[in-house]
Amino acid sequence: FYRKYKMIKKLTSETRVLLVIENYDGRTDEDFHYILEAGWEVIVITRFCISAQFHSLHLEAISDRNHLYELFEYYAQRKIMRHEYTYLDTMIDNVAGHTLALELTARQIASSYLSVEEASKLLAQRGFSQMAAEKVEYFKDDKQYYDTIGHIMSALFDAGRLCAQKKK
Repeated sequence: FYRKYKMIKKLTSETRVLLVIENYDGRTDEDFHYILEAGWEVIVITRFCISAQFHSLHLEAISDRNHLYELFEYYAQRKIMRHEYTYLDTMIDNVAGHTLALELTARQIASSYLSVEEASKLLAQRGFSQMAAEKVEYFKDDKQYYDTIGHIMSALFDAGRLCAQKKK
């Protein structure tokens, strides 16, 4: 670590640096303190609690259903009809309000012939892994990809350690 740190420090010595550390495991060890003392602006994204000595912004899941509806409509590329809200509420409950899961489901509907009702039933019966075969567009690290939502979710989460029921 220290050898790489010194090289990066040397390469960035004449510039302002914003370092974003994503999915940080929460350990504030000696290496972490080197980074903080480098003179860089540092943003740490973590699900773990870090020492109170650092400034933090606590983010919560989106709990307002209307915002989740708007998110779904945006990615489904259409307005939700009055009779579809019951099915959409079921989907939101089935994915525990997880915005990426909701986005991918909406994209699946937009790129296939599935209705909101059919998608809701498939999600409840099969989960993501076998919801539909069509590939959907998604972005990762500013690059565009196409894949099934089952593959996307499996790649994002280490699904190999989950039992078959939880993979759904």
